[in-house]
Amino acid sequence: MTYTSIRRRIATLIAVRAVLGTVLLGSGTIAEITAPGSFPVDPFFLLIALTYGFTILWASTLRFVDANPWLVDIQLAVDAVIVSAFIYVTGGITSYFTSLYVLPIVAAAIIRHRGGALLVASLSSLLYGFVVTAQYMSARGLVHDPFLEISRLVLPGSRAAAFTVALNVFGFFAVAFLAGSLAEGVRDAGARLEVASTRIADLKALNQHV
Repeated sequence: MTYTSIRRRIATLIAVRAVLGTVLLGSGTIAEITAPGSFPVDPFFLLIALTYGFTILWASTLRFVDANPWLVDIQLAVDAVIVSAFIYVTGGITSYFTSLYVLPIVAAAIIRHRGGALLVASLSSLLYGFVVTAQYMSARGLVHDPFLEISRLVLPGSRAAAFTVALNVFGFFAVAFLAGSLAEGVRDAGARLEVASTRIADLKALNQHV
C-alpha cells in the first residue's frame, strides 16, 4: 500500500468518525427527549465531545502518518476505548452499542490488514470484558458505579452474561478474520494488477523499439 493510499484511507476513517459522532449526538438527543433519564446524559455527551475532539486531533496529524505509522495504531486503540466508554455509560451488557466495536476492527483490517484487525479485536474483547465485569461488581455492591445504576434491575443472569460476552467476542474475532482476509485479498490483487500493468508497459516499450 502506498503512502498516498494510507493517508486517503485514514482520511476516510476520520470522516466516518465525524459522521458517527453526529449520528450518536442526534440519537442521544432524541432518546433524552422521548425517554428522559434512560441513560446518563452528561457522560454520554461528554464522550461525543471527546469523539469530535479526537477527530480534530487525528485530522491535524494526518500529514504525519506516512513517517509515523504508529499514529494509526493509537487512533484505532482510542476508538476501541471510546466505544467501550459508550457501552459503559449506556448499560454495559444491556447496551445497544456493542456492535460499534465492529467499526475499529474493520478499520484496522482495511489499514493494517488481518494482523491489525485481530489485535484490535483482542483489545476490544478485553475492554468489553472489563466493562461487563465492572457492571456486575457494581450490581453486587463491590464497587460504586453511578453510570450503571440504571441497568441493575434488568441485568441477565451470570450464565446468560457469560454467553453474551462469549458470543460478542466470537463476533469480534470473526469480523477481524473475515475483514482482514478480504483486505489482504484486495491488497494482493492490487499488487498483481500493478505487476501485470508494469509488464504490459514494458512489452509495449519493447515493441516500439523493435
